[in-house]
Amino acid sequence: NGIQRTPYNIWIQQAKAAGYNAVWAPLDPAQRAKLNVTAMWDHFYKSEGLQYGYHTMLWGWIDTVKNNYPCLPPDFEACLTWNIIEVLCPQVAYIVPSVGQ
Repeated sequence: NGIQRTPYNIWIQQAKAAGYNAVWAPLDPAQRAKLNVTAMWDHFYKSEGLQYGYHTMLWGWIDTVKNNYPCLPPDFEACLTWNIIEVLCPQVAYIVPSVGQ
C-alpha cells in the first residue's frame, strides 16, 4: 500500500480493532512554533504511495558500513558484508526492478 493517509475517524476505528496502543503527545510550544506545516505536507505529498514496511525492514539494518549485518545460521559465522551488498544490490534491482524503487 505504501505511505498513505487515512481519515482520523477511520484510523481510530482501525486502531481500536487492531488493539493498537497509541499515545497523543502534543509538541511543546517552542517546537510547535518551529513546525513548518506547509513543508511537512509538501514532504508527505512527495512521499505518498512510496513503498514502506517490508522495504524499510529489509534495509533498516544497513545503517553502518560494517559490523551489523545479518549472519547465516546455524553457526552465524558467515555474515553479509558491505562488499557483497555493493555487488548484490544492483544485480537484484536488475532482476526485480521494483526493489530499486
